[in-house]
Amino acid sequence: MSEAMPDTSGADGAEEGAASREELLRLLQAGETPLGEILRRRREALGLAVKEAALRLDVSSEHIAAVERDDYQRFAAPIYARSFLRRYAELLDLPVEPVLAGYERLAHPEPPPLKRVSLREQVDGGHPGVRWSTYLLIVLLLVLVGLWWWNMSRPLAPEQSELQGERPLVGQPLDNEAP
Repeated sequence: MSEAMPDTSGADGAEEGAASREELLRLLQAGETPLGEILRRRREALGLAVKEAALRLDVSSEHIAAVERDDYQRFAAPIYARSFLRRYAELLDLPVEPVLAGYERLAHPEPPPLKRVSLREQVDGGHPGVRWSTYLLIVLLLVLVGLWWWNMSRPLAPEQSELQGERPLVGQPLDNEAP
């Protein structure tokens, strides 16, 4: 779709529109000016109203206005925004790839650099009270395990062993029962 620029004042108007296009291409390549502003300025330089551009693209004028505000939330998914920007760039006689690159810069900005963490910071126990509480808990646990082991390993007391001897084995009748 190559749309010719309207000639408002003879040859000078066409030259002015071409210079404007070159300036906008330079701004687009630099990436310093918001994409929506570049698209709006190009549309205005071509003498297109928002409604006229919407009619040519067969979209709502709200979509044009949203893109020129860099509001891409209006589209259901990024693929729809890219498709719209491709068609809009062709209508405005702008190269598609730099326009899509401008969108990608907006949609996926560069993440901040990661913080470098040293091994010492990772292993540091933090507050001294936490460290001593951990040591105390470990000692308490060892004492409890030791007491349990000592209790399990000592022989049974005589009164307990006598009681065990008087217990009948499973399946044998008791003394007071008649056979």
